Amino acid sequence: MPDNQNDFIAAEEAVDIREFFLKLYKKKWVIISFIVLCVAFALIYSFMVQPVYKATTRIMIKSNTPRVVNFQQVTLPRYRGISYYNTQIAVLKSRNIANLVYEKIGGYEPYNKWKSRNSSKQGSFTREVRINSLLGNVKIEFIRQSQLIQIDAEHINPEIAAKIANAWANVYISHSLESQISQVQYASTWLKEEIEKAKGKVKQAEKMLQDYRKAHHIIDASSKETENITFLDQLIQRKAELEIELSQQLNYYKEKHPIMIGLKSELKLIEEKVKDEKQRLLALKEKAVQYNVLKREVETSQAFYNSLLSRLKETSSIEGLRLSNIEVVDEAKVPKSPVRPNKKTNLTFALFLGLSMGIGTSFLFESLDQSIKTPEDIQKILNLPFLGLIPNTYLKDKKTSAELIVFKDFQSPVVESYSSLRTNIAFSNPDMRKKTLVVTSAGPGQGKTTISTNLATVFAQAGEKTILIDADFRHPRLHSIFGVSRVEGITEILANNKKDFPIHSTEIPNLDLLVCGAIPPNPSELLGSKSMENFIQQLSKIYDRVIFDTPPVLAVSDAVILSTKVDTTLLIVEAGRTHKKAVIRTAEIIKSVESKIIGAVLNMAKPEKGGGYYYYHYGYPQQNKKSKS
Repeated sequence: MPDNQNDFIAAEEAVDIREFFLKLYKKKWVIISFIVLCVAFALIYSFMVQPVYKATTRIMIKSNTPRVVNFQQVTLPRYRGISYYNTQIAVLKSRNIANLVYEKIGGYEPYNKWKSRNSSKQGSFTREVRINSLLGNVKIEFIRQSQLIQIDAEHINPEIAAKIANAWANVYISHSLESQISQVQYASTWLKEEIEKAKGKVKQAEKMLQDYRKAHHIIDASSKETENITFLDQLIQRKAELEIELSQQLNYYKEKHPIMIGLKSELKLIEEKVKDEKQRLLALKEKAVQYNVLKREVETSQAFYNSLLSRLKETSSIEGLRLSNIEVVDEAKVPKSPVRPNKKTNLTFALFLGLSMGIGTSFLFESLDQSIKTPEDIQKILNLPFLGLIPNTYLKDKKTSAELIVFKDFQSPVVESYSSLRTNIAFSNPDMRKKTLVVTSAGPGQGKTTISTNLATVFAQAGEKTILIDADFRHPRLHSIFGVSRVEGITEILANNKKDFPIHSTEIPNLDLLVCGAIPPNPSELLGSKSMENFIQQLSKIYDRVIFDTPPVLAVSDAVILSTKVDTTLLIVEAGRTHKKAVIRTAEIIKSVESKIIGAVLNMAKPEKGGGYYYYHYGYPQQNKKSKS
């Protein structure tokens, strides 16, 4: 990128920053008002509220409860997970804890934060109101990535603040212990009830076993069964021996032999005994099964009873211990300085807030203001050449007429503005062929007559023969400004085709005046007539400059009609008053009849300090400012 282009971009950025601060400077009283208002409110608030003190207690909730017993089946609570800590935060914030703290500290009186009002009225608050106030002045926070919980208590009395913070922690620890103890006590009560039930079952089982023994004459079911089995084995062995002997005797004796008969009789008897003994042994086994069932019932009931007794013993051991997983890490100390109000912070915030609100409001006003305010607006919005800026400094000198200030007060800074305007018009017309000029505006009261008069004066003072014509047939004013009669003027010339023009000489050298004359019923027709064209041609031959003061464009069509008869048109825009849409519409109307607008003048502009219109656009010399003073 070329250096000259870089310089151009840097210059534009500097202009934008300058314009930004210039807009803020223009609204300085708005910004100052917001700052003063916010600072005043902050001061009033800081000195009217009660100083509030904050005391802090920190407690630690461990993940495990200390283990001081050796019973393997005693399982103490374990605390893990963020949900547990969130639950404890909720418990700490509960009304139950607040009620316990309220009782522990001996009551609580709500206070009013304003010094101008009574802090409290003893006895006028209900318990519920007191508890709510106590809860509202305590803040519970979980310190992330730790096992710590912070308890902050606030009060206008620093000792009460520390008392509340410490009491809150102690009450919470006591509440946690009591909750654990109540659970152990509940378990003990339940165990005792279950032990009584188990004891009854043991007695009932033992009784049933004993009754069964008596009914079946059972001393020891296992020994009785063993004896029966042994006897049965003996019978079976004897039966086998008889069968062998009987088989051997058949070799020597016949069936009818007494020895054979005796052996058969004994064998038969043995077989009957074996059969009877088997039936007896089977019945005995059935009794033994039922006996063992009853015996096992007794053993099971006794084991359950013993287990309950052991658990009750362990629970009783824990009940005597006051173990907690919560401990106080930092006790609250009596605070020496209040946390609120922080006067320095309040004032800093008030300054920032006031400045922000002031700047925001200023730019809001600027965005809502649709008027033309700067030369840049003329160039960007209207796309017209900017020919000059007329400041409103002449309004400070009420002794001098604004229309004649160039002639009456040549040391006024505004004279330089009109001289610059004359120079810009002259440079836009170097060959002097464009002599006739219409001066108009979008609406009334925007200074077109004042600028017409002073512009004609500076042209005359420059040595150019100039005539100023009052073409405002609706509200003519030039005759009163110069103190001449309005009996005859341009209306008589146009209506009667007079050859002899009633032109007035003024005390300003080279400046003549042609007043309106009688107000005609048809101004537009007169201005658009052939007589008007001939009249302008004749004046162009006599004068170097012919300046017409005309009505506003948006009010009547006179200026638009006359603009088609002259060389060019000068558009007057009042700074901060003329609406953008009105000026745009005015320029469109004039251009629609193929009339040429030489440029626009920004009237009634406020010269700004520190790089305002004077410095930025014209660079007025310092002697003008001194002469003004």
